Amino acid sequence: MRPSQYNLIENRGERTLVMNAKTGAILSLDKQHAERMCRMVSGSEWEPDELCEALLQGGMLLEDDRDEKEEMKAIGRLVRFSDRSLGMTIAPTLECNFCCPYCYEKGQRKTTMTLEVED
Repeated sequence: MRPSQYNLIENRGERTLVMNAKTGAILSLDKQHAERMCRMVSGSEWEPDELCEALLQGGMLLEDDRDEKEEMKAIGRLVRFSDRSLGMTIAPTLECNFCCPYCYEKGQRKTTMTLEVED
């Protein structure tokens, strides 16, 4: 077992919050369980129990053969090529106030959406 690279741990007095940014799971641990989690993550203690199961279920602990980077790449590909949603960018104006000297848009007619079209 090993910890997820997407874990965020925040100590809040008597409680420790463990959040996994990949799964969105959050655990609030008391001091005793937080110390035990640290021992589990370091590999010095391993005993399957309720805490271990919660950490596995939340994605905070992983089996050694899981590759999170490859999983994230696969999710990205699935989302990118899925036809289940449509993303759009609406550009109400082409005005740009940066005036970059290297801009390839020279000669571009700057236009602004009319109020009628905007409505």
